[in-house]
Amino acid sequence: MSVANSVTIAVNGREIVGVLHQPLVEALRCAGIVVPTLCHHPALSGLGACRLCVVEVTRGEGKPRLTTACNFPVLPDLTVRTDTDWVRRTRRGVLELLVMLAPGSPEVLALAREYGAEVADSPERDGERCIRCGLCVRVCAEIVGAQALGWHGRGAERRVATPFDDWTDQCIGCGACSAVCPTDAIHMEEEAARRFVERAGPDRLCRYALLGLTPAAVCSNGYQCWRCEVEQRIGDGLRDHPAFCEAAIYGRAKVRSRRSRNPSRSHKPGAKPSGSRSPSQSRRQP
Repeated sequence: MSVANSVTIAVNGREIVGVLHQPLVEALRCAGIVVPTLCHHPALSGLGACRLCVVEVTRGEGKPRLTTACNFPVLPDLTVRTDTDWVRRTRRGVLELLVMLAPGSPEVLALAREYGAEVADSPERDGERCIRCGLCVRVCAEIVGAQALGWHGRGAERRVATPFDDWTDQCIGCGACSAVCPTDAIHMEEEAARRFVERAGPDRLCRYALLGLTPAAVCSNGYQCWRCEVEQRIGDGLRDHPAFCEAAIYGRAKVRSRRSRNPSRSHKPGAKPSGSRSPSQSRRQP
């Protein structure tokens, strides 16, 4: 941490040090202060979609107000309270809405019980896990660069889906969307592996080659990644999905450049969101 950019803020009656303009939630976590959130990843832009990281902030002599910590910056002369009655009431109200939206999510239900939120029955949404946080859409666009997922519909019908609810050539089957999903609402489909296997030889690159982490090697394991030595070696060396590896971020520019020069290549998708309406709808988790 640069001394020139360090900022001291008051949190719950004690002082902590953060970085100027750093997302507040990250400064709080570095100081060991727990703030619940379901839509935040440090490698992605802050959105404040789940609203669970709401905290009470005051600048100088100003009035206290509520704000989401994931997209609020660390600033000088800042006072933060993370567990006031106002904050807990707000989180409880947010959780009641999230339970109605995703009653099948164990993560949401556990938080609802912790904050004493009322859990209402929603038979028409039974088994639904997606909380519309947008992490899968953001990782696909900002980190992978494939933009294979997007938002469809409005209001209560808003959902994540591939273009036209069909397989898309943009997806490289990296599984980053499934890895960042906080409620396990999106996952890899078995049918996707079959589609990858059916490709012509030069197009059967493994996902780590498409991410720029390994040489352009053709997959010889039928896309059964759990059997792959490369999968084990990379997985043992990283604490996050390989898409967030710095080498992958730089390598993907070359991969996308090769793909743009050869538009005939057919990259079928490796994941479909659980809310998709296509005939090959992905299986919901129990």
